[in-house]
Amino acid sequence: MAASSGFPVGDCIVVMGICMLFLFATHQRSRHGEVRVGLDTARLCRGRACFGLKRSSRIDLPARRLWSPRVQKYRVSFARQDEEEALQPTDPGFHSYKAHAFRNLSSRGVKVDAVEEGIRNMIAHSAHLEDKEFGFLVKTAGLSGLYDLSREVLDSATQNGKANTITYNTAISACRANKDLSGAMSIFEDMLQRGIEPNAITYVVLLNVCGMTNSADHAVRLLDDMEQRGIKRDGGVCKSATMAFSRIGDWRRAVQFLTEMEDSGVLPDEHTYDAVISACIKHGKKEGIRMALELLDGYEAAGLRWGSTTYANAIMALARSGKAGDAIEMFRTMPVKKTYPVYNAVLRAYDALPSSRRGVWQDALRVFEAMHAKDVKRGPVNYNIVLNVLGEAKQWQRALRVFNEMPEEGTKPNSYNYVTVISAVAKSGQWEKTLELLNRMETQGVESSLWAFNAHLRALSRAAANPNNNSTVWEQGLRVVDMLEERGLMPTPITYVELIRLFSADKKWEMALEFLDLYESDTDAIEAGKTIADSQNLLTQAYGAAIDSCFKNGLWERALQLASRMSKKGVEQNQYYRELMLRGLASSRQWAQAVEKFEEMKKTVKPTEAMFVSVVSALEKAGKKKMATKYYEMSLHELGLK
Repeated sequence: MAASSGFPVGDCIVVMGICMLFLFATHQRSRHGEVRVGLDTARLCRGRACFGLKRSSRIDLPARRLWSPRVQKYRVSFARQDEEEALQPTDPGFHSYKAHAFRNLSSRGVKVDAVEEGIRNMIAHSAHLEDKEFGFLVKTAGLSGLYDLSREVLDSATQNGKANTITYNTAISACRANKDLSGAMSIFEDMLQRGIEPNAITYVVLLNVCGMTNSADHAVRLLDDMEQRGIKRDGGVCKSATMAFSRIGDWRRAVQFLTEMEDSGVLPDEHTYDAVISACIKHGKKEGIRMALELLDGYEAAGLRWGSTTYANAIMALARSGKAGDAIEMFRTMPVKKTYPVYNAVLRAYDALPSSRRGVWQDALRVFEAMHAKDVKRGPVNYNIVLNVLGEAKQWQRALRVFNEMPEEGTKPNSYNYVTVISAVAKSGQWEKTLELLNRMETQGVESSLWAFNAHLRALSRAAANPNNNSTVWEQGLRVVDMLEERGLMPTPITYVELIRLFSADKKWEMALEFLDLYESDTDAIEAGKTIADSQNLLTQAYGAAIDSCFKNGLWERALQLASRMSKKGVEQNQYYRELMLRGLASSRQWAQAVEKFEEMKKTVKPTEAMFVSVVSALEKAGKKKMATKYYEMSLHELGLK
């Protein structure tokens, strides 16, 4: 009957015993005004005080581990009449009471200060502790965040000759919990100085710490030291090295140790494989992407099952390898639950597709909204990707709506989100909106970003290029210069290029040339530009914008002077510059200069269709029909046209 009621007979007996003990204590209080504690209980109290129980008027006995969870909540409490002396190691039952003290430390819910006091009291009796007990104390201190105390216990164990490899490994593990590489290496060096030989587990724990702290150099040195000591790299070491180098981002070494792990007879699990694939995708560029795809091809052959993390890696790898369409199709047909990494990967796939492709931004927005419908938390990174997709598609109104939804969903926009939405709006030349976003950025306490100001300048230059623009747009550019100076932000090459474009578009050629001179004299900007992969192209764009401004204002001679200066300084003359020069000379009706420049360019590069069109147009406008026909026939031959 008791079994059918769901309450075990043994538990009933225990509860009845507790009730009888409580009634007995109440009866004794009513007769004598105090609680009389039996001899065994008094000894237990003294023993637990010796090994760290905080002295107080109430003592809780630890629950027996054999009791069921429903009964563990019943704890018997005894009131103490006076302070009794702590039990001595020579007293009967000392080791039994010591075990109670250790059990008390290992109980859940014990406060950190109680743990610290208990461990310090045990250190005071360290001569009577065993090596395993020292290891337990080191581990307990580490898990409680008492890392200095953990070292004190280790020092005490060393002084008592009880420190061994296991004790030191436990101390290093405590450092791992705090991601304390310097502490872990310090304990390791102390271990070697005391002549205690490390084992494979020592290196496993140290490699884990290296992975958590992105310390590739330490990981490499540890592996070399391990080899010199003749310690075999077993499967556990190879797995730890694989995970460490995956976290660090050294994908080549991660793949190397994954192979060693398989050769040692230890089959990697899904978590290890996924970590290596992720490292290849994030840090390997083209070669790493190829390796990631190879590992994914052999995933099932290794006896592993595809999970959501695997699908996220596969979608990301396909997107970055130029197969965004395949990535999206994999997302649609995947049989496992779609998690945050999966949604993030497929959004990046949509971002990789050409913005001109029909339905790209609509599908990306649907996936983004599906995250909310599926209760998948959308973070700043997801918002950033969608904002960029909408910006490329020139859907600036929708980009603003999505951006304004962020606070409503409890996501605070960061500096990157502001830069992306400002860039999205700037592509349509809506400079009033970008200025409004810049002001909101400051009122919300988001750190000012030079990239945000550059995007605002881009909006101004596009607005200035519009024939229906307000003639005062260029003045907003000067205001941006003042704002940068007020905030102590130094202009970058992109800042100068956008300013020159703005003044060129608004026919302020003198100011465009002035900022070109400032750009070339700004050594900080030139040095900063060297860190940009396409820094030479930026200087070419600056010259191109200034030359274009001269042509628009009928200053073709000044444009040729800039071209000559550009050539002397070794500034790259790319396709954009060549077509711009010939188009400008043609519009200025300078056919002789256009032909001369064309022949000069033809010596180093193959002429494009736009270059031929500009020369032929210049000759036709000048009435040079024979020469125009000659260059037209030349274009048919050079370009293979009929």
